Amino acid sequence: MPGSIHPYRILDYFLSKQNRRLSIFLRNGPAILGLVMAIIVTFVAIMAPLLAPYDPLSQNIDNMIASPDENHLLGTDRFGRDLLSRLIWGSRVSLCVGVGAILIGMTLGTIIGILAGVSSRRVGDRIMRVVDVLLSFPDEILGIMFMVILGPGLINITVGIGLLMVSRFARLVYGSTLSIVQRQYIEACKALGGSRIRIMIRHVLPNLYSEIFVIGSLWTATAIRVEANLSFLGFGVAPPTPTWGNMIRDGVIHLVEAPWLSLSPGIAIAFTVLAFNLFADGLRDIADPRTLGSI
Repeated sequence: MPGSIHPYRILDYFLSKQNRRLSIFLRNGPAILGLVMAIIVTFVAIMAPLLAPYDPLSQNIDNMIASPDENHLLGTDRFGRDLLSRLIWGSRVSLCVGVGAILIGMTLGTIIGILAGVSSRRVGDRIMRVVDVLLSFPDEILGIMFMVILGPGLINITVGIGLLMVSRFARLVYGSTLSIVQRQYIEACKALGGSRIRIMIRHVLPNLYSEIFVIGSLWTATAIRVEANLSFLGFGVAPPTPTWGNMIRDGVIHLVEAPWLSLSPGIAIAFTVLAFNLFADGLRDIADPRTLGSI
C-alpha cells in the first residue's frame, strides 16, 4: 500500500537502535568495569550464606582483634567475630537499603514532579518550594531527622533514605516535565480534551523513563553512601546486625593497632559506590540521543 510503513521496517529500526545502544555501551570500558563490579557485589550479597566462612554474629572472646591469617582472612573484631563474614553479610544491608530507597524515592518523586509540572503554575510553584526547602538540607542531616522520627531498623532506614531521595527525583522530573508539556502534541492533546491524568500517564511519563532509570542507577550509590554514614553515626540498623557503616565505627577506636577493622568496610563502600557510578555513566551515554545519533 503506497505511503504505508511495513511492520518489519519498524521492527528493523527498533532493533538497529538497540544495537547502536549496545555498541556504545560495549565501547565504554569504564561502564563495563562498573557493570562487572556491580555484578560481583550483587552476587556476594545474594550468596552470602554460602560465601561467608563463619556466622557473622558468632563471638570468640579468645580471639579478639586478631590480625588477618589463614583462618580469618580479614582478621576479627573486638568481639572475636570474623570480619570477612560480617563484610559479606553487610553487603546485603547496603544493597537492600540502596535499591529499596531508590525505588521509594523514584516512585514518589516522579509522581510529585509530574503533578507539579502539569498543574497550574501556582500549584506547581508551591509544591516545588517545599521540595527546595528539603533540598537545602544536607543528606545526612535530613537522614538523621527522618531516622529520629522513624527509629532504627532496616525497613525504617530504607524508608528514611527513600524519603530523602524524593526531593531529588521531584526536582529532576519537574524540570523535564516542564519541557515536555511545551511540545505541540501535548498542546494538541489538551485541545482535544485530554485530562491531566491521561497526559501524565500516556505522554509525559514514557518520555521520562530513560532519564529516571539512569539517574536512579547513579543515585543508588548515593543511597548506599548515606546508609553507611547514618550507620556510622548510630542511626542505622542496630547492632549486632553487620553493616559497613557500623563496622567502620566499631573499628575507629582501634584504628592505630588494628586498621583493618575500618579499612576493609571502607574499601567495600568505595568499591560499591564506584561500581554504580561507572555503570550509571555508561547508561547515561546510551540514553543520550546526541551520542546515539553520532554513530
